Amino acid sequence: MDQTLTVNLQGLFINNNPISQETAPLGSLKEALNTVVNRQGIISSRRGFSNYSNEIIGGDISSIFQYKDKLIIHSEDRIFRDEGSGSWTQLATGINLVDPEYKLRSVQSKNNLYFTSDTGIKKLESLTSNVKDAGIPKALNGNAVLIDSGATWFPTGTNVAYRVVIGTKDINGNLLLGSPSQRLILSNTGTNEAYVDLTFNLPDNVTTENFVQIYRSETSLNIDVEPSDELKLAGEVRLTNTDLTNRYVNFSDKTIPELLGVSLYTNQSQESLINANDVPPFAKDICQYKNFTIYANTKLVGRATFSFLGVNGDGFNIGDSITIDDVTYTGASGNSSALAQFEVVNSGTPAQNLEATAYNFVDIVNSHSGNTSHYAFYTSSAGSIPGQVTIETRNTGASAIEITSNNGSAFLPSLDTPLITDNDESPNKIYISKLDQPEAVPTYQFLPVGSKNFPILRVIALRDSVFIFKKDGIYELTGENFQSFRINLLDSSTQLVAPESAITFANNCFAFTDQGIVSVSSSGVEVLSYDIETPLIHLLSNSNVKKSFAVAYDSERSYLLFVPSKNTLNECDIAYVYNQFTNTFTQWNLGLVKAGILNRTDNKLYFADADNRIIKERKSFNSSDYYDKEIEATLVSFTNNELVLNEVVLEVKIGDSISQGSRNALIIDIDRNTNTILVDRVFEGWEVGQTVKLVKPIDVRIVTNPITANNPSSMKNFLQATFMFNNSSFRKLSLGFNTNFNDTFIKTDLNSSSNLGWGQIPWGQSWGGSSSSSASFRTFFPSEATRGLWASIKIESKQAFNSFDLMGISIYYDGISERFR
Repeated sequence: MDQTLTVNLQGLFINNNPISQETAPLGSLKEALNTVVNRQGIISSRRGFSNYSNEIIGGDISSIFQYKDKLIIHSEDRIFRDEGSGSWTQLATGINLVDPEYKLRSVQSKNNLYFTSDTGIKKLESLTSNVKDAGIPKALNGNAVLIDSGATWFPTGTNVAYRVVIGTKDINGNLLLGSPSQRLILSNTGTNEAYVDLTFNLPDNVTTENFVQIYRSETSLNIDVEPSDELKLAGEVRLTNTDLTNRYVNFSDKTIPELLGVSLYTNQSQESLINANDVPPFAKDICQYKNFTIYANTKLVGRATFSFLGVNGDGFNIGDSITIDDVTYTGASGNSSALAQFEVVNSGTPAQNLEATAYNFVDIVNSHSGNTSHYAFYTSSAGSIPGQVTIETRNTGASAIEITSNNGSAFLPSLDTPLITDNDESPNKIYISKLDQPEAVPTYQFLPVGSKNFPILRVIALRDSVFIFKKDGIYELTGENFQSFRINLLDSSTQLVAPESAITFANNCFAFTDQGIVSVSSSGVEVLSYDIETPLIHLLSNSNVKKSFAVAYDSERSYLLFVPSKNTLNECDIAYVYNQFTNTFTQWNLGLVKAGILNRTDNKLYFADADNRIIKERKSFNSSDYYDKEIEATLVSFTNNELVLNEVVLEVKIGDSISQGSRNALIIDIDRNTNTILVDRVFEGWEVGQTVKLVKPIDVRIVTNPITANNPSSMKNFLQATFMFNNSSFRKLSLGFNTNFNDTFIKTDLNSSSNLGWGQIPWGQSWGGSSSSSASFRTFFPSEATRGLWASIKIESKQAFNSFDLMGISIYYDGISERFR
């Protein structure tokens, strides 16, 4: 008795018993190469990819970003900008990876692009600007001279205090202010009212785009009262090239008290000094969460603090020296920046001598041209013991430097033994910027995450939480601001396998872990890939599995995980494509790729291939979408179905296609001696002397799991199959049939009913001329593949310009007996 079975094709099910409908549902697939299941019960061929850039871009491409409407590429140590047509402009060099295990990570904030590097956080302010260091450097020390004539405002017998900050306004209109300088206190002990001439040293990474703001306190009641640290703006100086050459800036403060401006942001009445705008830390990862910028796996500038115990006598004397990073500073009877000599003061009280000598030391360290690695800051506060100095490295994440002295006992701690700067290398910490200020990161605004023995591998921000991946588990950060931020362990049993596989998708975090492909949310970790777990588990022993990466294709509701299938591969050759709505997996092969992005400007996928070129998804919604690589040649002549080209390169094979305009034909033979190809059809009107495209087909392959008719123990006689297409835009598909009694697929061809063939009918019209391309095709099972307990069907497309949407297969069979031999 004839029976009918309708098979709606689904995604890959290759982990469980293939003959059980409970573990491998009817229509589940053993292979689904270069296909998508974006609609329930419909499997389609994927679109192809074309060369976007023919030129080799720099060296090894590690990352692709999008900034504004352009692609940005990191290649070797260089940053390139896409000009919009596959040509590239170099923006910067010397931008290296923070670590071989970490690619460059980026965020966009305040219309700027911020990204990691081996020398700290960098930024782009526009598509045409230079790459800059993020953050504004801390202001250095200053000196002052009283002028007792002219525009005077400083009464005799009083004190006044100054701090300065360095700032800029970037291309996007963001006002950026750095950390203020140490406080400079002046006393007017003369007999006349005065004004003040100020000189402040400049750090080495400021430019003429920067300005210096000078803030001043009110004058104290008398000489014995310390001035307030509530400061107001006395003036602003835009830096000039002369200032940069001199490495200092001058300002004559003639501003009368009534004209003082805004309050300094670090005043106690404002944000307070603890909230100074320190530069972002060196970080290996970065994300944006609720307008806070989070820096993970961090290092700060290297710091070391020591105190002068005394000067003169048993303390530090003229002729003694301090050596910092091989630069020696010597005590002398006067200050000389050129000679790296600082005055040891002996004209006041012991406390005054100690403070003045330490100030002089700081001034010479910051102004000496032979010093390129460190700055000095006087850090004794009012009311504390004078003489404390802090040395800082000039760059975040810089190597440690040593501080010693030939009179080490004059210091605390003793400098007989080298004092080493500490950059607080914290692989388990996250630092958090101020709200809406990605370049302002107070040093106290950090949170430790789990054990210091396990570094942070990835931070992924969603709408309401941040997921932090470490070897000791997955952690979740929640809260609205730094005061309310909390970190909790979400899962201790799941470890991230490939950091670049963790991305935001559908407001969850998707990642490739030792549990397979998972979705991470506040509810926990959900394993999505159980049905394809076997090959994923095998990948865990692959030493190059960390090179895996993922791309979210939101409009297609897909998460694309690219993996290297072999230890010998440095690029990824396989993609597992998960569709969120249909809950299915398929597999892609795009050749060897190593980085990718969804360009949100045109909603197309872009990938960096092994040759450091960029390939781009074809998405014209016509026949030209359905082939991959193309090779151009010039048509010399044609006769009937013989075409002579100027060259037929070795990459061109029988089975490829040739196209020019609306003419598409299959190559069925090649004579390389005469550069002649034979095609399967005759066209009039080939344009001699014009370009033709020799195109590679997309290798589409679908193999069903055993079709048992829900009874794998019953013998069946499979008779015929009807293939039902929603779109049948192909010239030919190859079909294969087998049973458990004959594992070899017996092949037959499925040809469309079009008289013209694919490529000759406007897209969206059927082969019969109706308004739909839906079609059904019936074929008999080959005689060698009719009898069995179950059958499998293979569908292959190996021609360019072929596409299809297969809705299902209707199979006719006879139930014979449960007995068989």
